[in-house]
Amino acid sequence: MDTQLKRYARKLVEEQLGQSRLQLAQIADDISFIKTQQEKKYSEPQPFAAKPFLTRFKIMICGVHPADADPGSLPWAYPQFTTSGLRGESLGIPVLPRGTFVYVSRDIQTGEYFIERIAPNMTVDLPLMSGSPYGAESGYDPTNTAYPASDMSSGNSLVLGNEIFNFSGPSLSDMMQNSPREEAKWQFPTLDGAKNTVGGMSAAIENSIKDVERLKKGLIGSNSILRQSLETLDHAERSVEAISATLKKQVKLISGYLNTVMKKAQKKVLRMINQMMNKITAAGPLSGKFANNELINKAIKVSSCAFNLAISEMPNMVGQGLMGIVNKAVNTSSCLIENFVSNFVGQVVGQLSALVEGAIGTISNVMGGATDVLGSIGDVLSSIMNILNCEVTPKSSDPVVKEWNLLDGGAPVKITLNTDNIFEKAKKIGETVKDATKVPTNISKYQYKFDPAKIADDTIKNCGDMGPDQCGPPSVTFWGGEGSGAKGNAVVSATTGELMGVEMVSTGNYSERPFVHVSDECGGGRGAVLEAILGPADVNPAVQDFVGNVETGSNTVQNYNFEPLIGGLDPADLIGMEVTVLDTDILPEGTVITDIKNDTLVLSNEFTATGGITNANFRIVGNTPPRSAGITTFDVSVKYNRRDDEIINSKFMIDNMVQRNLCSDGYTLERGKIYHFDQSSPSNGLILKVGVDELALIRGEDTVEIDTFWYDDVRIHPFRFSTKSDGIHNCDVDTTIDDPEEWPLSKDRLPDDEWVLTSLDQGWSPFLQTYGRYPKRADADPSLGGVVHEGTWEVDIEEPGTYTFEMQADNRGTITFDGIYIGATDPIPSLEIESIVQTESINSTHPITFVGMHPEGLKRVTDTYLQIDDDPQGGFDTNATITITGGNGKFSEDGRSITGTGPVTLKLEWADLSSKGFALDSFTIEDITWVKDHTVPYTSKQPDAIVEQAVNLVDTVTITDVKTYEQGIDLRNGPHRVSKFLEVEVIRTGKHSILASIQNTAAHKTGVEIVPDWAEDNTNPAALAWVMRKGFAPPKGTPPSGEIIRTSNDPFKTTVETVISNCGVEYTDGVTKVGEPGKPQAKVIIDVQPDAPDTLYYYCENHPEMGSKLCIIDPIPDDNMSCRNAQVEVTGVNEDGSVIAIRLINPGTGYEEGTTNLLTKGGSGTSLTFDIVRSTQEGNISGVSVSNGGKNYNVGDKITPICNFGGRRIPKTGIGVTAVLVKETGWGYKPWPNGDWGGMERTWADRCQTIVHRGNGDWDTPYSYGEVATLYIGDCITLPAQEKVCIDRNFSEDMIPGSTIVREQILPKDMTDIEWGGLFGGGIDVVFVDPGTRAFEDAIPDPNNPYYVKDVTYVERIDGTDPDYPAGTAQWWFYFDGVYKGTFIQDTLSDIPQIIEPREGKSDLIYRVSGYKEDVFTKITIDYDEWYHVASELRRTDPEAWVINDSQGWSPFLQNYGVFPSITEELGNTPQTGTWSALIKESGDYYFEVQADNQGSITFDGTFLGSTTVFKSHNDSTFFEVSIEVDTDEQGNPIPTAKTIEGTILNAFQPDGRRGWKNNPGALAWVLRKGTKPDRRQITEISTVLRESRNQDHSIVFQGLKAPGDVRWATAKLLEFDDDSAGGFDVNAELQILSGDAVFVENDDGTCDTIRGTGEITIRYKWRDNPRISGQVLDFLTIEDTTWDQGDSYSGFVTQPVTLVDLVTTEEVEVSSQSFITVGGEGEIIASSLNPFQNDQELVASNTKTLFGINKFTSKDTTGTGPDEPVFTCDRDYNYAKNLGFSDCDIRNFLETSGMAVDQCMQDKLDDEDWGVCDDMRVLVTAPDCPEKGGECPPGYYFDNGVCRPDPCPPGEHWDARQQRCVPDDCPPGEHRVNGVCVPFEECPPGQHKENGICVPDACPPGYMKDPAGSGKCIPIVPTTCPPSDTYRVIACLQDIIVANPGFGYNCCDDTVVIEPANGAEAVIEECDGSILKIRVTKCGAGFRELPEVYINTKNGLNAFLIPVLKFHKENFNEFPEGTSVLQVIDCVGNSGPNARTRVT
Repeated sequence: MDTQLKRYARKLVEEQLGQSRLQLAQIADDISFIKTQQEKKYSEPQPFAAKPFLTRFKIMICGVHPADADPGSLPWAYPQFTTSGLRGESLGIPVLPRGTFVYVSRDIQTGEYFIERIAPNMTVDLPLMSGSPYGAESGYDPTNTAYPASDMSSGNSLVLGNEIFNFSGPSLSDMMQNSPREEAKWQFPTLDGAKNTVGGMSAAIENSIKDVERLKKGLIGSNSILRQSLETLDHAERSVEAISATLKKQVKLISGYLNTVMKKAQKKVLRMINQMMNKITAAGPLSGKFANNELINKAIKVSSCAFNLAISEMPNMVGQGLMGIVNKAVNTSSCLIENFVSNFVGQVVGQLSALVEGAIGTISNVMGGATDVLGSIGDVLSSIMNILNCEVTPKSSDPVVKEWNLLDGGAPVKITLNTDNIFEKAKKIGETVKDATKVPTNISKYQYKFDPAKIADDTIKNCGDMGPDQCGPPSVTFWGGEGSGAKGNAVVSATTGELMGVEMVSTGNYSERPFVHVSDECGGGRGAVLEAILGPADVNPAVQDFVGNVETGSNTVQNYNFEPLIGGLDPADLIGMEVTVLDTDILPEGTVITDIKNDTLVLSNEFTATGGITNANFRIVGNTPPRSAGITTFDVSVKYNRRDDEIINSKFMIDNMVQRNLCSDGYTLERGKIYHFDQSSPSNGLILKVGVDELALIRGEDTVEIDTFWYDDVRIHPFRFSTKSDGIHNCDVDTTIDDPEEWPLSKDRLPDDEWVLTSLDQGWSPFLQTYGRYPKRADADPSLGGVVHEGTWEVDIEEPGTYTFEMQADNRGTITFDGIYIGATDPIPSLEIESIVQTESINSTHPITFVGMHPEGLKRVTDTYLQIDDDPQGGFDTNATITITGGNGKFSEDGRSITGTGPVTLKLEWADLSSKGFALDSFTIEDITWVKDHTVPYTSKQPDAIVEQAVNLVDTVTITDVKTYEQGIDLRNGPHRVSKFLEVEVIRTGKHSILASIQNTAAHKTGVEIVPDWAEDNTNPAALAWVMRKGFAPPKGTPPSGEIIRTSNDPFKTTVETVISNCGVEYTDGVTKVGEPGKPQAKVIIDVQPDAPDTLYYYCENHPEMGSKLCIIDPIPDDNMSCRNAQVEVTGVNEDGSVIAIRLINPGTGYEEGTTNLLTKGGSGTSLTFDIVRSTQEGNISGVSVSNGGKNYNVGDKITPICNFGGRRIPKTGIGVTAVLVKETGWGYKPWPNGDWGGMERTWADRCQTIVHRGNGDWDTPYSYGEVATLYIGDCITLPAQEKVCIDRNFSEDMIPGSTIVREQILPKDMTDIEWGGLFGGGIDVVFVDPGTRAFEDAIPDPNNPYYVKDVTYVERIDGTDPDYPAGTAQWWFYFDGVYKGTFIQDTLSDIPQIIEPREGKSDLIYRVSGYKEDVFTKITIDYDEWYHVASELRRTDPEAWVINDSQGWSPFLQNYGVFPSITEELGNTPQTGTWSALIKESGDYYFEVQADNQGSITFDGTFLGSTTVFKSHNDSTFFEVSIEVDTDEQGNPIPTAKTIEGTILNAFQPDGRRGWKNNPGALAWVLRKGTKPDRRQITEISTVLRESRNQDHSIVFQGLKAPGDVRWATAKLLEFDDDSAGGFDVNAELQILSGDAVFVENDDGTCDTIRGTGEITIRYKWRDNPRISGQVLDFLTIEDTTWDQGDSYSGFVTQPVTLVDLVTTEEVEVSSQSFITVGGEGEIIASSLNPFQNDQELVASNTKTLFGINKFTSKDTTGTGPDEPVFTCDRDYNYAKNLGFSDCDIRNFLETSGMAVDQCMQDKLDDEDWGVCDDMRVLVTAPDCPEKGGECPPGYYFDNGVCRPDPCPPGEHWDARQQRCVPDDCPPGEHRVNGVCVPFEECPPGQHKENGICVPDACPPGYMKDPAGSGKCIPIVPTTCPPSDTYRVIACLQDIIVANPGFGYNCCDDTVVIEPANGAEAVIEECDGSILKIRVTKCGAGFRELPEVYINTKNGLNAFLIPVLKFHKENFNEFPEGTSVLQVIDCVGNSGPNARTRVT
């Protein structure tokens, strides 16, 4: 049986989700589905392992996956199939286009999704455009007029698309064609069959505005008096009621849209609450889980109730919202819809969140959970936004029709929502509303409120006035398709109002034809059907000619693929064609294809992109003129530049361009040609002398100082070629960075009491303890005794000279400097030690004495068991046994002794007869005897025959004195105590390498073991210590001196190992080198071979980074003679010599029709190119036209075309909309603006009506002629053809002619007949009762709840855990207006705190806790400990500290002001920050002086000023300036202001490893002074010092040595000799250094004749040499004045000392030192680092106390007076009054006179003296008639676009609207202006003639006039309503005739094309087979004023349908005959930005 919890959980799931487990999803994309169709059929080739791949789709689950999720991250879903596939049946391919809505389920086991149902995107009433992949689709295509749908097939719904069979009835077009468009466009379903929320709400709001307009017009009618009477109270109430009734339809629609979203959000939020509650339950004890079920159920029900209330109240709230905006907007917009939705959703969700959290907050508290159930207002909003996003963010790239109109078809949606904007606005509004919402006890009694005033105010604020738009020509929109950018202006016939065509402004870029939509925003025109015509366009194309892969720096296209390629054109024909890369500029302009090799194109220029591009899209531009023959000689020179003022940077210059790239601009090399690279310029070679020289270049380059060190070996710049850039210098370089781990300090690894650290006379010296280091145990295992460990350091030498290493080691250390072995530590000296040792010997063997035993009768069986025989000679049998039964005794091998110590027990047993004698009588050990009793008979039993007893074995100890002699070691003078000094001479500055090694040996060389006690992890401590100092080694016995440069405590050297490989090689094919670079005739010649690579690089043989790239192409022939002999003659040229007419003289042969831009030669001009229009099969030219007329040609020139670049005609660079086909002209369109105003496809006000916009944002219904408008201050009025005028205090009657100002107090309207403060609109007062209250449940809440004034009106909750208030669960202390009301003791959580205050004769007051709460904070002052004054502490603890005594130590400033947070810890490498406060008394300049050890920084008032240097700032100040401004009081006196100063000190660790505060003290010192910072000046001092150099090398003179090779260097301390080394070296003698500081120096050949050292050296010469064999090794040798003589003995040795004295030389050296001095800076000290720290204050929240607000209630008990009086509220009464038309003046008067109670919101308004003040002025304006009916513009104004505008011109001139400038006033007829004076004409100007002696204009056709510019031509009369700045003139001609239906039965020869009216246009039938296939326009004509009729004049043909296409010319009107009709076009797109590519949804 299920548990109660399971049953409850199941019940909740069923209540929330129902029985369905389906989820709504949307197909995410098309490409994923397509890829599943392209997958291999099986995953494995073997049939048994095959797994078929099934069709599947990527799905986006609405509300789960984000709308912008990448489809690749979304799950797959499998569709349903019609069969299983058994028997190999086809499964079929389910096609679900992207955007299709489906229902999916998820398999719990596998996690896979399956599509269960498909939501068809269609309804019978709502058809879609043809070709649209989404939604339902009609069988009819509204863009296709070839198959017109019978409008008789529409159903009763009057919507096209029912397509009901056999239906007959009146057509919808019959009913609708002349009626105004009353409804917005129909909206299509998108989600769960519901209406499109976004489009639907937009349409509903649009229709609401229109409905209210119709209502108002119906109420007013033609009676202007009724308009005035509507202002009465009775009419106002009825009008509001009527408006409410009118809006019911749209309210219902919008409520339905929003409720659909709310229901989905409800499920999601309830699920979230359920999960939260379950988590709280799960976290509690098991005993309480079942008890929580009822609470969880209540929480779910309460939350669901809150949602249901919102849904039920939705119509009321929507109605209020619409009432707030319908009068504020004439037109809808995206802004209006976004503000409406965000305000509405925000207000509703804010209340909803407050209800949910307030209702279940107590429940969750009881359960122990958090009160904030939903987390934030954004949780609910996110749910709603996700649902909206699912709808408004389609995932398809295809157009979707969501709007439909019968006559205009589908259209792009103009109203779109930005859900991000909505979310942010709604969240902000919702949070405000949530905080202000009062949560009642009984949620079901809550009534949602809506503030329509806020939605109106926000909308007006964010969207402007939302007024009407000017009516004019229709707009043309290109939408959908593949591509973007097409723009055009509609051309409307002024005579018929029909659409003639579209003048294309931009063709755009398309690969699929877009739709074309015509929209008349004022609804006057309709019915036009347009279709885009695509054609070649001069734009970047949307498709490419070929694709290929490119790499940066290359000039080739790899793996190219030509598609498409025009028939008859081979890829090879494209050589010479110019190409470009689409959408990028990585290829230089003018690049041509120079060669095609297999799958590679070779180009004339290289790519400049960064990184390679795969599948780059290319476009073939066309022919490019042949390049010149090429340059055969290149001038090569070298340009030198300084780099970093030290190193020379050299670059090759080719023809005066640095590193010229020889791949473009005529510099490409051709195969088969020879090129010279001239290197005779002197800059190619250098002549250098020692030192610094000047390089003078012949060409006038600047002289350059050259560092000869860099050029010692490289002096010239040989020019070379390679197939790799930079040639031999371009190598693959691999680097490995070795950053070894530093060795630890050895002493740190030893215990403190270790003898090497504590022994003062034999342990490690302080030097070794300070600097001694050794690898870790893992690197230096002592078991590896004798292993040498090496470490490498790096030292930066700043000055050449002598440096000394001091070294100690345990055991042996060495130093190698820059690879040269310097020396090693000396070994520990040996000692011979005599000693007497007492040797102790111990004997634990004890003899056994046997008595009466046969000599051979004993047998040892084991070491504890013996057998004895009485007669062994007769065979051994056992007669007695001896057994060790206790102790550690053991018998010896012969059994006659026993070994052991201590008590031992032995047992004797026997059994023998006396006949053969007894086995033994007894045996004795020590003093114990075992006796055998012979009297015991043989047959006797134990124990009679057993003797067992113990003996105590005592060892014998012998002590002997032994005298020993051993080889000892002298630890007092070992290398771990005595330093070794090694000098090294450094001759260059810079970085040098130090290699030091340490060898830890387990024994001395004498064999003495070195095994001191060492730490447990190592039994043989070791260490290496060295210090490098500047200067010489100290004399023996004196301590070293000199600056320490480097130590063993410094970090190891980081080394970078470089491996070079794969270097470039020189290219030498066809290359000849002549002369030496830089000298005359020097050059490099390259004969480019036929097989030369496409790419080479030139470079310098001696220097890298000198050179660039060169490209090699095949030779380009001058002429291609495959076509020849054609010739034309020039018959006409213009003034520039450009050819305008030619005559074909010779047709030639081999020419191909369609060839374009054919180059020419001959004649006197240049750049003439031809197009071959027609040619014969043999290639004879029969038609040719000029493509480019060139220049400088003369008539008669003979021109020959050359065809080397000829090819098939290549299309233009792209495809665009070149024309628009007018399939239906429509009717009623305006050719230009006529003064009407409107929008939303209706005319709101015609040009003769007056418009009034009220100050509160309302728009009055337009006023017709004679109606009177009453205007108040803030209102604005626009009279016909006039500027807008707004009423203010400065208004005068002359501003509106005919207006009347009434200056009298405006009496407020009477509001007393309406019931205020009670029921209205179905709403009731909200009842607030807190949950769990047992008393006063019907209490009436105070409308001003909640109350909270900190420390005045509040409730303080004190938790029962507070030790001072232990009573109950909690105590609640109530205070109201500062008066204590009482304390409520809460015993359980179910008790609701409240205080009852009885009032005599009145209702009781009840005080309860509101939802508002605050933490209780206690203010704590934090007084930080000031930092120590460091110098004082140092003088106290370490008076000898160098920082306060040394001249290089701390300055007096740092000693005086230096502070630091510790005097015990150095706080190394950790920044320490202190905060001070400085009182600034006046504005001005201030500055800080700062010093620090090591680095300090200052931050002033939050601004970081800077830091000091790191290692110099302890005696050198850094200054920071700061300008400070302080406020002043009313008298201008400065107000002292405290500023915060933060100081930071960083005490860096010492590089020598010293640690601790005393070794490394730190300090920060700063002073803030008034004034400007001082100047710092640098001083340089130069002095002369003597520098001493020493030579420690001394010669060894060998006397009698037979050959130099007879002496061999063995080690630094040993030389070996041979008496005859030629026969193989055997050692006959040795020379060894026994002591002293010296080494033998090895020569390069391995010999040695030098000893290096200083001081007394002991040397031993030892020999073993038989002179009779090969003679003596030598006679003697001499060092200095000491001789070692071998004498005549065969063997022996000579040991004697020698004193080596260094050769010392001195020289004078100049030394410069720099320092800074400070000048000025003695300002007043404002603050310093010695000031105390700034104290902080911190607020600490109490853990037991919380503050809450108070809700006040009034009881309804009998003891009181009943409920309080009605209250006039903001959210209810005020908004209702405003809707009734009452002004603030009316409302204020009513409240003040009636004395009615008000809520706080209204009270705030009443407290504002400026609110509700009645005006004392109104203006009465009578609406005038149209301007042409007497409403002319007053003087000083001109008529423009139906509006009278002020004339800006000076007297004597007037504004010419057409020319847009001031022009002189016209003279009288027959006169003209001369010098500003009107005089009669002597002769009439062109276009005029005299009548009665007066010049009058010649007659023009109707609608035309003479050009006022004086051309004499007739031009169209442009109506005065045209906006002059937005118009241009065009002449229409016939461009093309489209065959829409070919028909049949036509006579192709006799039938003709008829054009009516023709206007000079002619056309012929070009293709015909009985049907009309193609019409060709032969003459385009000109001057069409409407679309002509085009048909076939035939006797027999039928059904041919021809559509003309007009072309519009807007330039070169002189080309047309005089009198040609000119059209005026409104430039609708000229002022708009480029059309971005969009997908219309």
